[in-house]
Amino acid sequence: MGLENFSSDRGISLRTESVPDPGTYAQEQKVAALALQAQGLDPYPSITDVQQSDPNPKTWEDLAACFGLNTQDFFPTSSPGVDSAKQICNQCPVRQECLEFALVNRIAHGIWGGASERERQRILRKRRETRTSGNQG
Repeated sequence: MGLENFSSDRGISLRTESVPDPGTYAQEQKVAALALQAQGLDPYPSITDVQQSDPNPKTWEDLAACFGLNTQDFFPTSSPGVDSAKQICNQCPVRQECLEFALVNRIAHGIWGGASERERQRILRKRRETRTSGNQG
């Protein structure tokens, strides 16, 4: 049984469109940033600036560089997949909000805010150590 038949028999929709090449995406972002700078605009406004200037405020998720991309690309199973996801995160204006969301909610899988599962575990461990050493003084 082919994957298409398997999924359609069960009412599952498979997403088959292609994912943009991260290198091309990064280059497009740089060109867009230069165009905004040439107009005297900040190409990387803070999320607060964006929300204050928008009559319809958005959440950080709406402003994320990954918004609208295939979410599976941020749950990679190989090193090249991790690198590809991180490359998109590196261009994201809400990277810190995304990372903090994953840390606060103890999300165990995927790339969030440009950090892998292990990297987020290290960050949490360091925060615990800092809190613990600060309480011993």
